[in-house]
Amino acid sequence: MSAVQQLYNRLSKKELSSYELTEVYLNRITEENSSLGTYLTLCPEKALSQAKDVDIRRVKGEPLHPLAGIPMAVKDNFCTAGIPTTCASRMLRDFLPPYTATCVRRLEEAGGVMLGKLNLDEFAMGATGEYSAYYPAVNPHDLDRMAGGSSSGSAASVAADLAVYSLGSDTGGSVRLPASFCGVVGMKPTYGRISRFGMIAFASSLDTVGIVTSSVYDSAMVLSVMAGADPLDATCSTLPVPDYFHGIAAPLAGLRIGVPEEFFTEDLSSEVQKALQTVLDVYRSLGVVLVPLSLPVVEDSLAVYHILSSAEGASNLSRYDGVRFGARAAGKTSAEIARNTGEQFFGGEVKARMESGAAYLEEANMAIYYRPAQAKQQFIKDSFKDAFQKVDLVFAPTATCVAPTSHGFTRGEKRAFDRFTVPASLAGLPSVSIPCKTNDTLPIGFQLIAPHFREDLIFRAGHLYEKEVAHHA
Repeated sequence: MSAVQQLYNRLSKKELSSYELTEVYLNRITEENSSLGTYLTLCPEKALSQAKDVDIRRVKGEPLHPLAGIPMAVKDNFCTAGIPTTCASRMLRDFLPPYTATCVRRLEEAGGVMLGKLNLDEFAMGATGEYSAYYPAVNPHDLDRMAGGSSSGSAASVAADLAVYSLGSDTGGSVRLPASFCGVVGMKPTYGRISRFGMIAFASSLDTVGIVTSSVYDSAMVLSVMAGADPLDATCSTLPVPDYFHGIAAPLAGLRIGVPEEFFTEDLSSEVQKALQTVLDVYRSLGVVLVPLSLPVVEDSLAVYHILSSAEGASNLSRYDGVRFGARAAGKTSAEIARNTGEQFFGGEVKARMESGAAYLEEANMAIYYRPAQAKQQFIKDSFKDAFQKVDLVFAPTATCVAPTSHGFTRGEKRAFDRFTVPASLAGLPSVSIPCKTNDTLPIGFQLIAPHFREDLIFRAGHLYEKEVAHHA
């Protein structure tokens, strides 16, 4: 039984109240956040008020969603009315949004209890959790190791049981990579499956609302609440949202999972290789047909992702110029104010990506970098489309290794941590990272990638894998 199901049953039986449960989590955060760095802002008054409201409704006998009264947390790049939304940047240190992101609002309308706002790499630019302007989020399994990024606080909070589930954002792997490092489930739905209204943009054509949970079943539950059309987001799909629980426990016999040779490179650590082979053995025992596959999308994906995301990031973040939005530095002219503001209030990783992105968008460089990157992105999309003519799902590692220590890597090497997650992002495909921890290692994750809007396949294959592993534990 999943964490949400267990808590919902206890709340329904009145073994504890949502108010009491929320107090437990708030106290735990107060005790542990200084060492883990997961939260940037705690919202005790709001959380306890929401919990009390759910308790009152439960006493009245009102029908309640399974998420009602369950404590959760939100990455600090989602707008929350009247609550600081900083993107872990000094640029937005004083920003109090007048509205709430659609995905957060839908969870709260279902009775979700918001504990607070979670740490991240500044403006979601990073793969380590080290680039917050305030303090890093670290890995609960080993405080000397990275939590992964950019949704570092989202993954670490669930791994440390400082939230039952959390929201993150995934542009190139920002939910899946930290989920792998921290040993939790990180879900990136299809681009457009969840409204991005109220999520502060990094790269608008890639940004996706992500979900972090302790189980695949809980991920399906959270997505079922947030998914669906939103008139406030023109990029949000109007396709109907299916019942993700219909057939979630159906046998996997005959399901075809492709295993692309290009994802199994020489730099995979021996412990990751061992864990992945164990997962494939489990699927084979469940009747899955494992199909060897050639999917040549890994080699160029990082470069394509860096060019396109940096260009969009430079465009999106240019609004924080001290005149229109954000903090403001002194200057005699608007140009000088903008230059001084960026220099003073953006961190090093953000400035580096903005500079790169601006360069890619220069007229002389468009034909050399930007347009070829767009063409290569289309090739990646077409490659996945061809693959899904042969298989139902694609299997891949999430990362080459377990969570690394927080030193000894160049900036470029840290960006390469995303090498196995960016292909699905560039193709706009749903993908999940599921933990496959072995007895002698830190957490390790594997990915399942599905065709557009086939999250149901991911949930089914992931849920039955978890059940099988638990059965033999």
